[in-house]
Amino acid sequence: DFRTYLESFKGYNIHDTESPYVVDSVMTQVLTKLTGELSKLYECCKSDEMSPGSFKLRLDLFVEEDHKYESQLVNLLLVILDNADADKTSRYLNQVQRGCISMLQTMASNSSLQAFKALAKISGDSMFV
Repeated sequence: DFRTYLESFKGYNIHDTESPYVVDSVMTQVLTKLTGELSKLYECCKSDEMSPGSFKLRLDLFVEEDHKYESQLVNLLLVILDNADADKTSRYLNQVQRGCISMLQTMASNSSLQAFKALAKISGDSMFV
């Protein structure tokens, strides 16, 4: 399972010499292709299987009921984003990061609370400046 493979590198430091994790051009190409194909899958299924779950108003907050496919897709995009960051000091996003963030933006514009939460988490304090 490729997702399990990607998640297995979560605790490693990329710049550690003993780390088995190396982001090279092949991995970047694979992650870019995967992101592109996931985007096509979302475009195909966004009105049916990937539509956002229903909302409930609780304590002045909108809480989305867990929608299995949508949540899994957002989690997979976050795993891809975690593994696409080869250079933590870079000022620019690479093509994998741009593709994932673009897809999360598309999902959020289609009323996906899960995608919006992921974007808010990714942006950190930058969102509120």
